[in-house]
Amino acid sequence: MKHDAKNAKSDSGGMSRRHVLVVGGAGYVGSVLVPYLLSRGASVTCAHLLLYGNGPLMLTYWGRPDFRFVNADLRDAACYGSILEGVTDVVLLASLVGDPITKRYPEQSRDINVEGT
Repeated sequence: MKHDAKNAKSDSGGMSRRHVLVVGGAGYVGSVLVPYLLSRGASVTCAHLLLYGNGPLMLTYWGRPDFRFVNADLRDAACYGSILEGVTDVVLLASLVGDPITKRYPEQSRDINVEGT
C-alpha cells in the first residue's frame, strides 16, 4: 500500500478521523480488531447478532464516546441505513465459519454468508 502523506491521519499513524463499522465485531477476529482500531484513534461501531452470546467481550468499551454497539443481523438490510451514518470504512467479518457448522446449518450458512453479504 502506497503511503500518501497528504491523506495521513496523524504523525503517529493514528486513525482519528475514521469511523469504522465492524460487522461481526464481537467475533473471533473482530474482538481483536475492535480494540486495535480504538487504540489507533478510530471511532468504532460494532454490529453483531451475538448468536453465540459473546457480547461480554464488548463490555470493556461500553461508555466510550468513540465506541457504539448495535445488536444487528447482517441479513436485515433495513437496519443498516442508520448504522452506516458517518461511517468511513466497513469491515465485514460476520459469517458462519467452519465445516461443522455450515454442514449442520446449510440454509442459515447460505443466508448469512452469501445472501447477507
